[in-house]
Amino acid sequence: MIEIAVPTEDLFYCTPEYARMYALEALFVSKSRDESFYDVYFGLVSHHLGYWIDDHGEGGDEKTRVELLQVLRKSECWRAFLDREENNPTRILRDEVIPLGCVLHQMFSGSTKERAMEEAKEMLLYSHSDPEKVRALPKSARHLSKKTLERLWQKYSEVFHYVWLSTANQVRNVAGLEQIAYSQGKECWGQVVSAFDAVSPTKKIRVPEPVFLDFVTNQEFKDNHSEIPPYR
Repeated sequence: MIEIAVPTEDLFYCTPEYARMYALEALFVSKSRDESFYDVYFGLVSHHLGYWIDDHGEGGDEKTRVELLQVLRKSECWRAFLDREENNPTRILRDEVIPLGCVLHQMFSGSTKERAMEEAKEMLLYSHSDPEKVRALPKSARHLSKKTLERLWQKYSEVFHYVWLSTANQVRNVAGLEQIAYSQGKECWGQVVSAFDAVSPTKKIRVPEPVFLDFVTNQEFKDNHSEIPPYR
């Protein structure tokens, strides 16, 4: 088990709810683009800081102003990275996380991995049955192959639980249901493993050591990490 400490709980310019959402998005972007989780996370958080400054100005005491400038200066290149369309978290969720999440959803419903991949392809195209809408889909969604889904399976295998959590929350949001808390990663991992065991009881589906997000206060993170830990 790998735990990534993420400062989300006492950022004065960002609520814990938003910071945890950014942490999940950073995890997906870092997996998709093979980049540092922390670089992407602090880039996303500093984007939020920019919005906060627009609303509140740079007021506050000297210590606060210095902290603001440090955050912005350290993350300038990563804000530019995230501003590129191909690195946009929303695009990565749409093109990679949700298709894989549909596979996991079908496996939770009892389908084997192979059948779940076929069902996921059908689900995604059926949801855009209007020919005009299908043509408007990104190429990755219009031509979603088993090979593509296998590639996504390998890419996100350490974080299946967060893929499932994110996809489930998308569905729950549309249905007006309460969201699954981002802090329930370990519980979701247990559910994923149980689903895999149920659909493949004799030949176990091999999964790597999982990665979990450990949400801590900003001060705890500073006290325990004099340098940013390496994680990709």
